[in-house]
Amino acid sequence: MEQFRQIGGVLGSLRALMVLQGSIDVNPRQCRLLVDAFDLAFHAVADALRTHLTFDPKHTLRWRPLEHPLAELHLICLEGEHYVRRCLEPKPIWWGKVLALSREADCVEFHLHNLLWCLPVVLEAIEAIAEGAVGFDDEATRKNRVLVSKKYEKEWMEPRLFQHKLGELYLASKDFCARLDSASREDHWILSQILNNRKISPLDPLTDHEKSLRELLISPKSQLFPSSVLVQSPGYQVCKSSSNFMEVQWMGESFLVEHLIGRTIDEASIANEISALASMVHPNVSHYMYVLADQEKKEWFLVMEWMRMDLSSYTKNLCSTKNKASFPLLVAVDTMLQIARGMEYLHSKKLFHGDLNPSNILVKARSCSPDGYLHVKVAGFAKWSTRNSKSSTSVEGETDPCIWYAPEVLQEQEQAQDGSTNNSNSCINGRLRCSEKADIYSFGMICFQLLTGKVPFEDEHRQKDNTSKNIRVGVRPLFPSQSPKYLTNLTKKCWHSDPMQRPSFSTICRLLRYIKRFLVMNSEHIQPLVDYFELESSMCKSFTSCVQKDVLGASEVPFQMFAYRVLEREKTSANVKGTSWDIEGDETSVWGEEKQNTGILTDDPLLSPQVNQDASMKSSAKKIHGKLKQQLFRLVSPGQKKNTTTVIKPPQLSGRSFSVNNGNRFQQAMMIPARRSTDQIRQNWWILCLLHSAMAEGKQEMPREDQGTARRKSFYGFLLGILGSAFLLALAFQLLFPRATDARPAPTEDDANRCDLFSGEWKKDSSPAYSNSSCKFISSPQDCLTNGRLNTDYLSWRWKPYGCKIPPTDTRKFSNSMRGKSIAFIGDSILRNQMESLLCILSKVEEAVLVYHDETYQSKTWYLPSHNITLGLIWAPFLVNSTEAKSKKDIQIYLDVLDPVWTSQYQNYDYIMLSGGQWFLKETTFWENNTIVGCHYCPGKGLKELGMDYSYRRALRLIFHFLSAADHKPLVVLRTWTPSHFEYGQWYSGGICNRTKPFNEGEYNADPVDAVMRNVELEEFQEGLVNGLNLSLLDIYHLSLLRPDGHPGPYRKYHPDISKKPQEDCLHWCLPGPIDTWNELLIAILMGEEELRSSL
Repeated sequence: MEQFRQIGGVLGSLRALMVLQGSIDVNPRQCRLLVDAFDLAFHAVADALRTHLTFDPKHTLRWRPLEHPLAELHLICLEGEHYVRRCLEPKPIWWGKVLALSREADCVEFHLHNLLWCLPVVLEAIEAIAEGAVGFDDEATRKNRVLVSKKYEKEWMEPRLFQHKLGELYLASKDFCARLDSASREDHWILSQILNNRKISPLDPLTDHEKSLRELLISPKSQLFPSSVLVQSPGYQVCKSSSNFMEVQWMGESFLVEHLIGRTIDEASIANEISALASMVHPNVSHYMYVLADQEKKEWFLVMEWMRMDLSSYTKNLCSTKNKASFPLLVAVDTMLQIARGMEYLHSKKLFHGDLNPSNILVKARSCSPDGYLHVKVAGFAKWSTRNSKSSTSVEGETDPCIWYAPEVLQEQEQAQDGSTNNSNSCINGRLRCSEKADIYSFGMICFQLLTGKVPFEDEHRQKDNTSKNIRVGVRPLFPSQSPKYLTNLTKKCWHSDPMQRPSFSTICRLLRYIKRFLVMNSEHIQPLVDYFELESSMCKSFTSCVQKDVLGASEVPFQMFAYRVLEREKTSANVKGTSWDIEGDETSVWGEEKQNTGILTDDPLLSPQVNQDASMKSSAKKIHGKLKQQLFRLVSPGQKKNTTTVIKPPQLSGRSFSVNNGNRFQQAMMIPARRSTDQIRQNWWILCLLHSAMAEGKQEMPREDQGTARRKSFYGFLLGILGSAFLLALAFQLLFPRATDARPAPTEDDANRCDLFSGEWKKDSSPAYSNSSCKFISSPQDCLTNGRLNTDYLSWRWKPYGCKIPPTDTRKFSNSMRGKSIAFIGDSILRNQMESLLCILSKVEEAVLVYHDETYQSKTWYLPSHNITLGLIWAPFLVNSTEAKSKKDIQIYLDVLDPVWTSQYQNYDYIMLSGGQWFLKETTFWENNTIVGCHYCPGKGLKELGMDYSYRRALRLIFHFLSAADHKPLVVLRTWTPSHFEYGQWYSGGICNRTKPFNEGEYNADPVDAVMRNVELEEFQEGLVNGLNLSLLDIYHLSLLRPDGHPGPYRKYHPDISKKPQEDCLHWCLPGPIDTWNELLIAILMGEEELRSSL
């Protein structure tokens, strides 16, 4: 437990450091993400220890297998702490720290990658101890075996199921993965804001050199800057130089600079290649952080991160005269993995090295590692690089560079010779043919040197002139007999004579991650019981799309480790006796415990009755999970509850409309329906009361003989009673809840030149513009397909206005027209729903970066850097001030005070989208002038019931008064009321929405509350126009009213158990879904406004 205590100590240190997180001005979001990840990992390990193990001082040896995994996790935490300290510590020269840290990817792709790899290893080690605790609390041990076997059921080997079931445990949840993707971009935006503020600060004005540094930091990485920014900096010093490389001190930090002279290189080719190479950022690739040039002297300065030396020199320094291995086995495998990850990244960019050898691999010691771990970067892949002419050296002197080249490359060189047989075996100085498989061969030779400490072929005593020929005929260096077979097999596959038999670097990375896990869990480094290439083959068959990815992101590492473990358990159990799922056999596969002098695996006699029980539980689990996967993947039309619907024409819901002329310009034409107020309902209520009173009086005055006759004819009286009651109910409904208007009229010839975008019908059309898998902005409650919804017909409808078409949504044109603009969405969760839809639509052109969120993640800000567009989501459900943040019941709303959350940011936006209403249906108390004036739904409080329409009207009126008085005059778009489609109840009262297709005109009874609230919006909107406000109306009520099929329903949760009748959401909308049409119409409005502004 000492290692676990040490991890807790590091975590405590990090928490203390983060007290000062406001002082972190370089990579603050990445630092916060790293600390949060360590905290989550620590609690995951602690929970696993509590669940599976009990501490017994008499049996501390049981915990020994945890020592190495926890030590590895401790090392990762120490390195993470060092990273946070680097970002936090004050530097004498602030600019140097920013230059060194702002353009790296170490947080996610190095520190978090290592954490996400190590956490499954630690958890598995805990489970292995719990499973293998023979003789200690046998009942608890059996339970642990059952728990672990269920966790590694093969049915969970599906990425989305894994993310749902185990995502929180393995730090692979959807929210955490989104933070991994956005943290570095958020930090870049924050840094740009800091630099902009320093530019305009009168208290600390920038010098000319600092202004140059500022431009260098905020400009695109490929942009060329004058070399004076580097060589004329205060304190600039060349510490060491070798060939074209220099170690320099720049602004107090060490950098490696590649110095190129224009007379010896093709300047045009350099300029073209730099723009591609400068954008490559990976912790295992030596990338160009800054590019500077002196045009007059034709000099280029390519600034890179400083590394201590190349791998060839480092290996030579560590090798002993007895040819012992230069690295511990675990360190060698870690170094191999880092090289493979760097090459995997380069190959994903379609960049092949062509000269991969130890001289082109830069290394430096990791500061917190006592075991010799290195930080590795692949270098020398630029076409102009001169490092590739440098040969790796052995302990005896110069080495033939041909040993690093693949046989097909040497064969190509042979064919390129002029016909001279004497020189056919010598290598050409310069760049040979580049290919993916040739790089993998070179990697295999590097692996040999790392595992043996020897340069390939140095023990063969062959003449130098024969090296190339020997390689081409299939001669390879020999491993010592004690070399681990699982590593020698991998190396031999990499240097296979047939290029097609060599694995890809993605495969190599997966294998090395799992081999490293095996070494950490098995300090004796025994031979594993399964062939890891067999696991990889099974993985490829099961997940073609997963393994075909060019680069495995850090967030996908936990699933890869889990899937490999499931496959390993399955293959191991198949080899243990005749059982289909032998837990004890699998335990043996992890720790390699065998009976002495026999090949029989150790058995636990107490497991005999348990095996059948486990097999039975597994069979049951398979049935359950089989049904789950069937729901997820099979698109079967669900049964729909049959019920009759009264055919009543819906209300006329026309709002803002547009005219389309030959210039494709929109002109506004407002069509407001006649006013209707709640007075009509009150009048109809009195009519109904009078009718009821008259019927009662008539019954009392009925003669005795008529009553006797009625009693004798009870059957006919019963029927008449039913008919009378039905008539009375129908009359009551018509009187209390009159229809707003008739259905929308069919288009006429007058509509030819007049297009009301909000009047039309839904027509079958193609699939949506984006998918659940292509957009990462979809919240889980709106991710209906991922949550198990089987019917997909709701995706194949498009809104068709009468007499016209919605202008085609040109996302790129819209993004360009909004360049430099800002848009705010102010309202409640339905507006958040709409914002996520807009982000998905815009992601086809550019993916937005989350640059701000409040403590509750309700208000957020996204930024599109290429177009300089800001999108703000401001949580203000009442739009006026309220206590909703403190209480969801008996909310106090202040109808004469606007919510400062949005009014304080109003002036920062060019366009404002406002919506509200649904929250006004809650139990609320109304305040005006610091006095309670009434309430909505407050029985027993003795307050005046004013109704939700009163408070909503007062809020809109106050908003429009604020807009009229404000100096800032953006275009304000009011989105109308959103109808819900609950049937047989409401929220928390059994309401459902199980329809699978849109309504036709007249198939739906409009909720009278919806009609009343929408009328309030239209009336106040019309008053606002009369008062000269710059308003527009997004009237989505009618088109949304016709889409009962577009709600999440029960699929607001992941694969809900329908038989238990879960709470359904019939208010928000699935994504993709009908709500995308709202944004198509919004885009049309905003582009029309931009065209209008540009014409003035």
